[in-house]
Amino acid sequence: VAHHAAALGGTGVGVVIGGGAWATLAQCSVVQNDHSGVWVGGAGARATLEDVTLRGTRARGAGPEALGVGLRGVRGASVTGRRVRIEANAATGILAQDATVDLTTGVIAFNRDDGVICTSGWQLTLSRFLVEENSPVNMAFGRGVARLHGVHVRSVFEAPRHPHGVELTGGTLEGDHVVISGASEAGLAAQDGARVALTDSLVRDTQFVLGTQG
Repeated sequence: VAHHAAALGGTGVGVVIGGGAWATLAQCSVVQNDHSGVWVGGAGARATLEDVTLRGTRARGAGPEALGVGLRGVRGASVTGRRVRIEANAATGILAQDATVDLTTGVIAFNRDDGVICTSGWQLTLSRFLVEENSPVNMAFGRGVARLHGVHVRSVFEAPRHPHGVELTGGTLEGDHVVISGASEAGLAAQDGARVALTDSLVRDTQFVLGTQG
């Protein structure tokens, strides 16, 4: 079992779900693991999280393999959840690549290398979430689709710790009742053919930083 888990998600993972497996975690805490808290990977792999905390994942070693991610979804996996807290991980709160993540009600906070990173081939839906104080960027999206409903993206550390609240590079962002506040350069930064559609939303308290474009 240990060798199989290492092949799927790497050693030091709290929970590995792969090979078409389905798993439900309810009223669970996954804390102080190395590499990743929960790793979900491969076509057909599915995780359901209910009343779950993913906290304090540590990075071991150096480079991209060190990680320190709270929740990682890759290679066709699917993750759904309610009342999920992802906080104080050494790297990223949520890291998604070629995966679908749909979470309702929760917090993504105080992660040290971005709150959410979605690279390519992903779909992310967050509803009624607070995303705050992740450094350096609260949410960074590549080519995929993000849907935000009732999400507050908040930065309150002094500039230039949080240059952008949300970064979108080539992907699509749809949202309603979204608040983005306290970034130090741009609340929302979209580039490389990105598409943005926000309704009933607010971008506020973006700070001017000397030496930037303002």
